[in-house]
Amino acid sequence: MRLFSCFLCISMPLAGALLSGPPTMAQLQKESDVIALATLGSIDDSQGLETIQLDVSRVIQGQPGSLSIQAVVPPSQRPTLGNETPQKIGLIPRSLIGKSGIWFLKATDAGWQVIPLDSGTSEQIHTSIPVASTADVPAGSVDQQLLVWLVRWYQSLPSAARIDQDFRLFGSLDAADPKDAVAAITPLLGSPRTDQYGMGLAAAIRLGSVDALSTIPQRAEELRTNPKLPQITDAIGLYFKPQGTAAVAPLQQIAALHSDVPGLDAAVGSALQKIGTKEVLPAMALLLDSHDPQAQLRAAWFFSYFAIFTDKNGNISGTNMAGPFDSPTVHQHMPSKNSAETPAEYAQFWRAWWATNKESFGF
Repeated sequence: MRLFSCFLCISMPLAGALLSGPPTMAQLQKESDVIALATLGSIDDSQGLETIQLDVSRVIQGQPGSLSIQAVVPPSQRPTLGNETPQKIGLIPRSLIGKSGIWFLKATDAGWQVIPLDSGTSEQIHTSIPVASTADVPAGSVDQQLLVWLVRWYQSLPSAARIDQDFRLFGSLDAADPKDAVAAITPLLGSPRTDQYGMGLAAAIRLGSVDALSTIPQRAEELRTNPKLPQITDAIGLYFKPQGTAAVAPLQQIAALHSDVPGLDAAVGSALQKIGTKEVLPAMALLLDSHDPQAQLRAAWFFSYFAIFTDKNGNISGTNMAGPFDSPTVHQHMPSKNSAETPAEYAQFWRAWWATNKESFGF
């Protein structure tokens, strides 16, 4: 099995896989004694630490004891180069005075302290979720409200969001109750902005929506120019968690397009591989004709794995016992890291193998 694992490791897309994001809304809620919608009244750094005045208009969680709160903002450290001495810096630009946001606070022996959303220094989202002064207050539980506020912040971004902003939203959606997350992203899926629609589509697929996946065959060409295409393909290939075989049909429809949209076919191959039963074989066979060599390799790898471990009925052994279709030739045509065989040559072999054996599995 080491050969199989190694090939998967070198062929899996890595975009976003190693990123560690800021705390999720669920984590912030758990850490907070008080969550409040408040306006930043003033900032005082005369004593070395930033102390802010918050004028609370709505308490979302906890009991602040007053609608006028003083809170300390813990300092961040500016990144340094070489032998520089780390410098502690404040988090809150003066331009945010008079603006509203969702603030997360914890009680300490010295009084209230702001829980930063991360350690950045230039945006309100680093210390509170920005809220427009005219915004209506969402209904629902604390969890649901926080997700709505976060999605509204994302919608307020004037241009296509950066990757760190995407992963701030993804992290909280992935950690939330799926029903709450699906409800929260509805405005993104209905957005006229292509970047926000793309982000909503990616989020829905990450949440396991087969319906969202089913829209891709009709929209594949327009997704080619969507600025969130990498997030969409990562959602399909890395983050989608199939439940049974319901996703096979839309994935096969995408494979049948033989699209040259970057990364799409390879992502489909990865999703099919996660399902991993004989039902995916016709879709995998389509990927053998993909324009993308990575998709061809992924399909060829799955066929070789299947041929080694399947029984005569197409059920893969749960004990890693080789089955009746195993042979030295099958092993010879399993993609491996240092092979001299090209993706097209692998595809040619497995295309012929499939034509010969598909009736054995009921196709």
